Amino acid sequence: MVQVQDIFLAWILFPIFLLLISVSIGIGVRYLTKNIFDLSLVLPVGFASLILILQFLTFKKFTVVFALPIVMMLTAICIINARQVVLQYFRENRLQLLVGFITNAIYSVPIWASGAPTFAGWIKLDDGSTWLAFADRLTEAGRNTIGLQPSTYEATLQLNLSPSADKGPGYPIGAFLPLGGISKLIGVDSAWALQPYMSFLAGMLAMILFVALKNTVISPVIRACISVLSSCSSLLFGYAMWGGVKELLLAPFFAILIYFGISFSPGKNLIYPIVPFAIIASAFIAVAGPSGAIWVFVPLICLLVRVYRFYEISNVWRVVRSLFLVSLILCIPAIFISNILNLNSLFFFAKSSDDIGNLVGHIDRREVLGIWPSGDFRFPPNINQGPLNLALLIVLGLVLLGIFNSYKSKDFFVAIIAVNAFFYTLLFSFGNAWIGGKAMAVSSPFLLLAALVGIYWLLQSEHVVEAVLSSIIVGGGVVVSLALTYHEVWLAPYAQLKELQQIGDDQSLSGPTLMLEYSPYGSRHFLRNLTTESAGELRRNLIPLKSGQGVEKGNTADIDEFPLTSINPYKTLVLQRSPSASRPPSNYRLAYSKRFYEVWQQDIAAKNITEHISFGNISTAGEVPSCSRLKTIAERAGTGAFITTVVRDRNISVNLGQNVLPNKWSNGSEPGSVIAPNSGLISNKINIAETGNYSIWIGGSFRGQIKIFVDGKQELVDSSQINHAKFIELGQLTLSAGAHTIDLKYSNSIFKPGTGGYPFEFGPIVLSKSSTGLPLTTIKPSQIDSLCGKNLDWIEIQR
Repeated sequence: MVQVQDIFLAWILFPIFLLLISVSIGIGVRYLTKNIFDLSLVLPVGFASLILILQFLTFKKFTVVFALPIVMMLTAICIINARQVVLQYFRENRLQLLVGFITNAIYSVPIWASGAPTFAGWIKLDDGSTWLAFADRLTEAGRNTIGLQPSTYEATLQLNLSPSADKGPGYPIGAFLPLGGISKLIGVDSAWALQPYMSFLAGMLAMILFVALKNTVISPVIRACISVLSSCSSLLFGYAMWGGVKELLLAPFFAILIYFGISFSPGKNLIYPIVPFAIIASAFIAVAGPSGAIWVFVPLICLLVRVYRFYEISNVWRVVRSLFLVSLILCIPAIFISNILNLNSLFFFAKSSDDIGNLVGHIDRREVLGIWPSGDFRFPPNINQGPLNLALLIVLGLVLLGIFNSYKSKDFFVAIIAVNAFFYTLLFSFGNAWIGGKAMAVSSPFLLLAALVGIYWLLQSEHVVEAVLSSIIVGGGVVVSLALTYHEVWLAPYAQLKELQQIGDDQSLSGPTLMLEYSPYGSRHFLRNLTTESAGELRRNLIPLKSGQGVEKGNTADIDEFPLTSINPYKTLVLQRSPSASRPPSNYRLAYSKRFYEVWQQDIAAKNITEHISFGNISTAGEVPSCSRLKTIAERAGTGAFITTVVRDRNISVNLGQNVLPNKWSNGSEPGSVIAPNSGLISNKINIAETGNYSIWIGGSFRGQIKIFVDGKQELVDSSQINHAKFIELGQLTLSAGAHTIDLKYSNSIFKPGTGGYPFEFGPIVLSKSSTGLPLTTIKPSQIDSLCGKNLDWIEIQR
């Protein structure tokens, strides 16, 4: 039921609200400017206006409370006073809206096919957790960290949002304001609205192109196909599948800037005609930052040429001054956060950088043509490069043909936007890999657009055979590229993250809170209200291990690897469940346990711990200490003390790689694990010493589906678990004492999203009789012999 609610709120209500609000505000802008721009463009103008309104109202904390009420008030005013125009928009632009919906649907298919309201880019790019932190904070308290206690969430905001002399401008946040605002308005977590938001932006790009091509491609149906296909360039789609929000927004803004620049027409008032351009340009800078103003330069030149053509020289200067003044006013928040006087920091993006992180390397420049038959845009296609290069040369020829035809017909939109796509690709691809990748992602739809217009010219010129063959190459190339990306997409585990959301919303819990796993989405977003720090994440405190060193970013540690002084400052612990995880110290009690996480709270009534001795190692939580060692501990405790321990049942580990493996399977790097590039079946024999209820765990991650059979009967099944956890619980079974056969069947489906790509290693299977909420055993030192021969997690000396 909860999942259905999230699907409804995120995938139905969120885009409807965003569409209605943007269209309504856009109609209001059109009314105030005396209908100076076409009704079909109210959506992008209204969307840009929404960004600017929210940017102004979230800039200072005292105005944040008015942000969403003002947006809703403006929307209501526009709908009430211009309801006929609103209805006219939806009535007259049905085909344009259909173009947007189809594009939206194409970008949404990987999520829809998964059956869960999740998002893409999981692990591949954890920046999405930062985007969610921005969206949360900006609409809750504005661009500040006032009132926040030290935490991963607070550190993320402080590091990114505050301009400084050494770090340069604060991060531009325009792209995340509508996400946070509309999510808060309808009551859905912004994490579940992230992917619908990006799909909405892709649909808006297609709608803009549909309008911009009206004089170039006369046939509405062909124009719709060209608009949809060009908006689905493989590189832009690839960025959407790894969380690239800004690229999905900059592309439509750049397209409409070019269109407004070349289609400028005068009005009775000198200011009104430049207002739409100023709004889009200012919103572009709000999204890209002041350094992104270089993208506005060519559209601005186009606009000024048109102004010079229509006005006398005296009025030209008045228009230019008005444009500059309006844009300056609209950009005030962006200017204040830009640290604009620190030019070295402001333009640092143009320098080369070796810090490319998950991007792996510079993106291949050929990808800007919009076709890249690889499941991951960061890597080359796994095909013969000869045919690929030939196909891309044909696409390049079609691009040049489309540019030439656009120039020849004096409908310059395609020519100008495609030439600029080439220019920005060349300009940025030699510098910072991240900036170069963004520039290519933003540019790629427009080169693909030019290629499709080139095919249309062939068709119009009655070169039917050439047009058909070119359509197969270009259209087929795009479809294959998207299909491969769909096949290799990394989807976030909705059920696991939903648990974190529910824990974060639990009003009975209080912080500070500690997570020991690397969980940027947990610490930066879902658990932000619990003042959470993640030991392997960005944090304010070192949280040292017993070695004195902190956990390296991206890593996870067991709680027994930390001294009590590192754990005790935290009132709440949110820990991943695992058969190899140690129980927290005795001064923590289990609040509750879910499938993926346990929540522990500090017990203020617990005895004082003077010493905590851990047993076991990284792969198992317990061991059987020698009786002599136990006696030494008892002697050290002395009279008047108590000894508390945790007695654990031993786990049963099933080594998946010990028998003959299926074809192409191999042993993994972890003991008992395997690497399965294809479907197969493994059979193992185990012996159960005692009848009982056992949790069945699988180590590692897997893209496909795993089925567990016990004595030939299917018992458990799970699909597509990709995460940082060492183990995932598949379920629980009651097993009798004696011999059993456990079979693991692994299968992949080409139709399910995320089942392609390189295989992860998974295994071993672990059977655990007890791992959650293990009881404490407290004895006197004189009773230490009662622990001899038992498997112990740890021992504490208490007074």
